[in-house]
Amino acid sequence: MLSPRPLFKVARLAAAAAALLMASAAVVAAPARARALPAPGTPQKTSAAVENSRLDAPLFYQLLVGELELGAGAAGTAYEVMLDAARKSRDEQLYKRATEIALQARAGDQAVAAAKAWLGAHPQSVQAHRYLVQILIVLNRLGEVAEPLHALVALTPANQRNALIDSLPLYFTRSADRAAAAAVLEQALRTELQAAPTRVSALVATGRAWWGAGKGNRALELAQRAQADNPRASEPSLLALELLPTLPAAQAIVTEHLQTQPGDDEIRLLYARVLGASQRYAEATAQLELLTQRAPQTAPPWLTLGALYLELRQPAQATVALQKFVELEQENVLTPPVMEESREDADDAGTPTELTRNRGLVTAWLMLAQAAEQQNQFASAEAWLAKVDSPQRALEVQSRRASLLARQGRLPAARALIRQTPEQRPE
Repeated sequence: MLSPRPLFKVARLAAAAAALLMASAAVVAAPARARALPAPGTPQKTSAAVENSRLDAPLFYQLLVGELELGAGAAGTAYEVMLDAARKSRDEQLYKRATEIALQARAGDQAVAAAKAWLGAHPQSVQAHRYLVQILIVLNRLGEVAEPLHALVALTPANQRNALIDSLPLYFTRSADRAAAAAVLEQALRTELQAAPTRVSALVATGRAWWGAGKGNRALELAQRAQADNPRASEPSLLALELLPTLPAAQAIVTEHLQTQPGDDEIRLLYARVLGASQRYAEATAQLELLTQRAPQTAPPWLTLGALYLELRQPAQATVALQKFVELEQENVLTPPVMEESREDADDAGTPTELTRNRGLVTAWLMLAQAAEQQNQFASAEAWLAKVDSPQRALEVQSRRASLLARQGRLPAARALIRQTPEQRPE
C-alpha cells in the first residue's frame, strides 16, 4: 500500500518547484520575445503550423512535484499527484507513468486502479488493456482477466492479431493455477475460436495453455482441430512436436502436415530432432536424409545427420555428413551476414553470428574425431582434434587425445597428458 507524504513536506517541495518554475520563466521570457518580434522592414517568413503542447504551467508544476516526491522516496504522494495530473489532462503517458510508479512501489491494488482509470479515459487503448491484463495475471486475479484480455485481442489490428494470440500462453507461465489460466484464455478467445482468420492461432494457443496445465489430451484434441481446419498451417505441428514425446498420437499431425507441405524444412528439422531426442535414430535419420536431399546447401541438417549416424555406429556416413557441414559453414564464415550485429552485442570473440558458427565447427570437428576413432583412424582423429582451439573444450580435447593414446596401448603417455591439463575447477 502506498502512503502519502505529510502535507507540510509537500508544501515545502511545492514552494521550491514554484520558485524554480518562476525563475525558469523569467530567464526564458526576454529572449523569446526578442526572437518573436522581427526588426522593422524585415520580410515575414511563412512557417509551418505549430501544434502547442498541452503542458501548461500548473501541469508542469504538478508533474515536477510528483517526480520530486518519487525521487525523495514518497512513492504514495508521487502516485497520487501523477494520477491526478493524468485525470485532469487525460494524457495517456501520465496514466502510464502513474501505473508504473505503483508497480515500482510493488503496490498492486494501486497499479490496477491506475490502469482502470487509464482505460476509463481511453477505452480503445491497446496499451492500457495490455498493462491491466499483465498486472492482473501477476497478482493472480485470474477471475478479472478474461474480459480485458478479450478486449485487448479485439482492439489489436487484424494484421497483428495472430501474432498476439500466439504469444498469449507466455503471459500465464507464472500463474499458480495453470488450469484456471487455460480456462481464462479459452474464454477470452471465444470470438477468435469461431473466426476463420484467427481460428488456428486461437486453437493452438489454447492447446498450449492446456498442455502447460498438464492436460495433454485436451491439448492434443485442440491441435487436431487446428490441423483439420488448415492442414497447410505449421502452428498445429509445432504444438504436436511439444506433445510427441509423451503423446505418440501427436505424430499423425506432423506426418500429415509434411505430406501436405513437403517443403516445410523447419518442421521437418524439428521433427527429426524430436525423434532423435526420443532415441528413434533410424526415423530421425530418414527425415534428415530427405531434408539434405531437398536443401543440400543448408548447413544445420548436415550436423544433426552426422550426429545421428554416429549414434547408429555408421562412422563413414557420419564423416561425409559432417565434412559437408564444415564445408558449408566455412563458406558462410567467408560471407558476411546480411544483417549487421550491433556493437553492444559483440565481444572480443566476434559477433553472435560468428560465435554460433564457431561453436558449430568445434562440435563438428569433435564428432569427426569420434568418427575417425570408431574406424581406428587415430592419426586422422588427432588431426581433427588439433583444429579445436576453444578454452571451454580444452579438457574434453585432452581427454579425447588421452583416449586415443590409450587405445593404441600408450597408457603412460595418456596418463601424462591428463596430468598436464591445466586445472580450471577443483574437481
